[in-house]
Amino acid sequence: MEKSKLGLSLGLLGALVCFAALFGGYIPCFIVAGYILLREENAWLRKMAVATVVVLVGFNLVNYVLYLIPDAWNWVASLTRVFGFDDFPHQKLSEVASVITTGITNIKEIVLCLMGVLALFGKKDKMIICDKQLEDQI
Repeated sequence: MEKSKLGLSLGLLGALVCFAALFGGYIPCFIVAGYILLREENAWLRKMAVATVVVLVGFNLVNYVLYLIPDAWNWVASLTRVFGFDDFPHQKLSEVASVITTGITNIKEIVLCLMGVLALFGKKDKMIICDKQLEDQI
């Protein structure tokens, strides 16, 4: 298998960026992806780094937007209590949003784990999610 400038195989470095996003979060993922984008010249590895960052940021952005809905709903409920309406159903919406965000977080973890395992075993043709869009950008 082809080696990177660090001496690691490309599959191992691709898996490293996925697992850094999965277990470490933003900072380790950005450090590894930044290294790949600045130093490595392999197109697949660069696509892998960008796809991992897109998956991490995309799923977290959806979760953050969903977290805002119960907060806005609670603000409306507080406003209605000022005017004497106390039967505003804000607790159920918070519970539903919590279940949905937990599900999205689990899907994100499955996608990142699957991308990392496929990269580790060298399945390069099956893993990049939005391959055509990434080719135009990189």
